[in-house]
Amino acid sequence: MRTKKSFIAVLLKHEDKEIIFVSSYMDITHNIPPTNFIPLVNYANNNKLPIIIGSDTNAQHTLWGNKTCNNRGESLVDLLSSLGLNWVNKGTTPTFLNSRGHESIIDLTITNNVGNDQVENWKVDLSYSNSDHHYITFNITSKRLNKPRQVRLTKNTDWEVFDTFLTNNPTPIHDINSNKDLDTAATKLNEHTS
Repeated sequence: MRTKKSFIAVLLKHEDKEIIFVSSYMDITHNIPPTNFIPLVNYANNNKLPIIIGSDTNAQHTLWGNKTCNNRGESLVDLLSSLGLNWVNKGTTPTFLNSRGHESIIDLTITNNVGNDQVENWKVDLSYSNSDHHYITFNITSKRLNKPRQVRLTKNTDWEVFDTFLTNNPTPIHDINSNKDLDTAATKLNEHTS
């Protein structure tokens, strides 16, 4: 078990199985990730152990259902991608709602590939929590679920090709008015960047 002011990790052993559970607070005034985050994820991945991290990330991104993105969200997406981590959040129910009415999705359940297969029935519980954060609940299963997952592999992106394509083929956002328009634009982008 590792403990810091805003980070605790527990290795749970049951019969012949092991799983790492982590609670992590990513302070808005500190850089992502907190100390011990990367070494612990590397330990889990190197030992093929499932890791499930519950975190108040203070990071916003549309990839996990938030209405907007911020720089911290972009940094977190890049970090998770570089470490082979995913988030299992589903839907657009806010995980955070303060007394001024500001709501966002900043609380993530983060897993590695092995841990992703262990989480099922993930949801935001809107029951009273005596906090400005809602409860997040899920079940842990020992069977492999082989669920599809969305991963953004930014390290494999040829940014020069991408930038050249966007410069030579501007598609104004106002021209994308439907799912079909979005699919057409995405297909065109993929054809020119593959």
